[in-house]
Amino acid sequence: MTAGYVHIDQAEGYAVCSSKDGVSFQANGFDVNVSADGWGVGAISQPGGAGTFPLVVTRNTLDGRFQLKQTFTPNRAERGLDIRMAVKNLSGVTLDIRVMRSADVDISDNVMNWNPFGGGPQFARGCDAGINAGGFGDSVLGYRQNLWGLKPGQTQAFTLRYRRF
Repeated sequence: MTAGYVHIDQAEGYAVCSSKDGVSFQANGFDVNVSADGWGVGAISQPGGAGTFPLVVTRNTLDGRFQLKQTFTPNRAERGLDIRMAVKNLSGVTLDIRVMRSADVDISDNVMNWNPFGGGPQFARGCDAGINAGGFGDSVLGYRQNLWGLKPGQTQAFTLRYRRF
């Protein structure tokens, strides 16, 4: 982190969405720090002891359909953070899943207020975000991972890698 600069300004988070037809997705839960809905209280564990990594946060959606297990591991050699996201289908039916991750990334001295309630495509609290390549300065980073045909009791996982370059 560079002294005097804000790199992620209070708004980083995720949404888990589901669909029966692979087209219309509904948010089952989202959390972007400044706003959240659809999640139960998280269980936190640190296998190496308090104050150590990895940090593991497990949450279930309030509708009882999904469990999200996030494992945060620093990668000091690459000046970054790895986030492994494992989604388990707790429902009784096969579902298509869309996992969204967003961050208010302020990579220059241009810090603006991002509104996760704004109109248009939403990585923060929705499931229908378009892909939009940004420019330089204050931006919202969005990532979408589709997990097709997640069967009851099945878990699928992927890892995001935040890197400073």
